[in-house]
Amino acid sequence: MVTPEKEVYNDEAIMVVLPAFYGEMGVLPKHMPMMVALRCGEVRIKTLDRVISYVVDGGLAEVTGQVVKVLANFSEDMSEADPEKASREIVELESLLENAELTDAELDRIKNEIFKYRMMIKISERRH
Repeated sequence: MVTPEKEVYNDEAIMVVLPAFYGEMGVLPKHMPMMVALRCGEVRIKTLDRVISYVVDGGLAEVTGQVVKVLANFSEDMSEADPEKASREIVELESLLENAELTDAELDRIKNEIFKYRMMIKISERRH
């Protein structure tokens, strides 16, 4: 999995669960090749001994037999996530929504950011 800033994950997995545009999609070895549009959501990478969880902010996934390539706009390792920081970000972003001068594009970006931070909080709560 890569973002514009860095390579996030490059190792073996027994299953990858993707936040596909129309719902979650599980990918096992020998899956049919395809390209998948990703929405903001959770990518779960299951290895033999653990599940690694990332929040992504949209992107694409390419599935080719034994390989899943995820190209994400943004990714955060949920083992390093800070739910208190995410809560603060939500409050700040919600205050921006009160600005009547926002364009449709700005409004969509802010709503997507709020969704992303809420997803981080939800996943953090589930992990504890």
